[in-house]
Amino acid sequence: RRVSEEMADLVYHLLVLAADREIRPSEIIAVLEKRFSS
Repeated sequence: RRVSEEMADLVYHLLVLAADREIRPSEIIAVLEKRFSS
């Protein structure tokens, strides 16, 4: 349970950073899809 709470905090802060930099979640997903679509 503790690890999932830490991971939730990490995801939250990454989303805050993305919003601050005006990066849409769809842009992040596109990068991940490109990296892992083999």
